[in-house]
Amino acid sequence: MGNITGIVRDTTDAPLEDVNMIIVSGPPHPDIVAITDARGRFGFDNLRPGHYVLKAYGRLESDEIPVQVRASQPPFVEIWLGNPPAAEENYLMDEESYFEDEDTQRAE
Repeated sequence: MGNITGIVRDTTDAPLEDVNMIIVSGPPHPDIVAITDARGRFGFDNLRPGHYVLKAYGRLESDEIPVQVRASQPPFVEIWLGNPPAAEENYLMDEESYFEDEDTQRAE
């Protein structure tokens, strides 16, 4: 049997706690979910050798991550989850001010 261990970090390299790690496909196995600890670490034990696909779910979610499990070489997976984009309202102009400025320029 083999295992998968790893760490989940944000884009500033800080560990992310309480991220759900799920094996979404692979050899037959019981449904397994792991949750990252305070250091961002997780692990899956007692896995049959083969190809697995992991996914991280937290504030953000990762792409699907292919991992090969071998009994002799347990893989270590590093995952970086990006920060959520700034609130959309920060990028929006005040529509009323925008049109007032345009009307003011036309009047001049």
